[in-house]
Amino acid sequence: MGTGNMLLSSYEWQNEKGIEDFTSDLQSELEINGDVLFAVGKDEELTEIELERTLEKIKSICENSNATASVLAKKEKSATVFVRLKKTDDYSFFETRVCTVGNVDAGKSTLLGVLTHNVLDDGRGSARTKLLRHRHEKETGRTSSIGQQILGFDDEGKVVNPSVHGQLNWGNLCQNSAKIVNFYDLAGHEKYFKTTVSGIMGSASDYCMLIVGSNHGLTGMAKEHLGVAVALGLPTFAVVTKIDFTPQNIIKQTISGMGKVFKSTGVRRIPILIQNVNHVILAAENFNSVKVVPIFKVSSVTGEGMEMLKLFLNLVRPSREKSTSQSSTFAVDEIFYKVGIGTVVAGALSGKPIKAGSTMSLGPDENGKFIPVGVRSIERKYLPVSSLNDGESAALALRKIKRSEIRKGMFLIQNIPNPMAYRHFRGSITILHHATTIKKNYQAVVHIGSIHQSAKIMSMDKPLLRSGDVATVHFYFLKRPEFIQTGQLFLFREGKTKAIGRITELLE
Repeated sequence: MGTGNMLLSSYEWQNEKGIEDFTSDLQSELEINGDVLFAVGKDEELTEIELERTLEKIKSICENSNATASVLAKKEKSATVFVRLKKTDDYSFFETRVCTVGNVDAGKSTLLGVLTHNVLDDGRGSARTKLLRHRHEKETGRTSSIGQQILGFDDEGKVVNPSVHGQLNWGNLCQNSAKIVNFYDLAGHEKYFKTTVSGIMGSASDYCMLIVGSNHGLTGMAKEHLGVAVALGLPTFAVVTKIDFTPQNIIKQTISGMGKVFKSTGVRRIPILIQNVNHVILAAENFNSVKVVPIFKVSSVTGEGMEMLKLFLNLVRPSREKSTSQSSTFAVDEIFYKVGIGTVVAGALSGKPIKAGSTMSLGPDENGKFIPVGVRSIERKYLPVSSLNDGESAALALRKIKRSEIRKGMFLIQNIPNPMAYRHFRGSITILHHATTIKKNYQAVVHIGSIHQSAKIMSMDKPLLRSGDVATVHFYFLKRPEFIQTGQLFLFREGKTKAIGRITELLE
């Protein structure tokens, strides 16, 4: 089923098996994804009466399936229906993660402030002050670190974030939300590019939100960020900001330039300029195919275009597939120490669920070893939970472990006997850009999820590598072994040099 077309003819409604099949498919889809978007009567002519009866039947089935059905768009003989699973308790909410990138001064933090705090900007950056954490960020108005903000939607797809001028209460917000969009606010300045790449790789984002100032266009670091997103295969949508004071002819030039970049040989995606609700639905239906780039025009001052952007964020589904692994791996992306609790690590889980009170293996250390560690408790967005499922991000409080014993890039592992760390691996890489030639012994930083470490090329299946070349390369981590797995994507970066690859073999 999923996003796309579903037709239930009047004959099928009269046939009990047709209704049972529909109900079964709907329940299965909701259990996996939390919501469903589909069309009724799109491929077959329905009379107005048949359409109304069909929609009423869908709503009745949804009520029995503990779900809500909303008609997003309706024509004379067809309609688009959005179905979302109702919350069963305070802790049952679905989560999607989005990394926010763009050139410096494009309005990233201001836009996130408006979206998540439900207040408009005053034209002088008041909305962004709610997000910036460090003194130098508040003084310059420029993000230098990785920040997180959340936007919640209820069962019916309505925004639940209150209009506040202070800090959001994430726990209360999540208790009222059926879906949470977790934004990673990343730096736009060139000197923080390493931090931005670490945020893109380590956040395990479902998609990328590219912010473009309408007065500047798609230039500078925005192109670099887009290149990384495209190389990683991240579904990307663009938001053109500051349309309240930019002349219409300049906005048209900006969007035209963006369209040329998206359709270029290196990107090869179809831009869709969002102008109405039907465009939003079309974009949401096709977004995860990685073939389209929806473009939204918004103003953080007047609020123009914000409702369509919020509707899109509500409709679009996670791009990642559910893991079928029988093991559990929790990637450590952040580390804290809380008085009275101890060491706390934050990150995302992949694989089988884990429970509070269980024991996991933490590592690798400097020598590639893993040690048993107890998980004291689990919190999702400041809400205590008893277990954590595949694809969910959370903070884990650990027993009897010092803050100094943990670093970013380590893992908590369960159901993997004798986990191993590796310093040597082979990968198939594509050189995205290099000014001259890459030879044996060349060194650069390798980003694999939350791991980032300098590595050296030990050997290549070609004597030299230039921009555009594809090769199999043997890498060696210079500092310590890491827990890596075949099939993982990685980014190889040094200055303006960038290469994308996939691990093909682990070497002892």
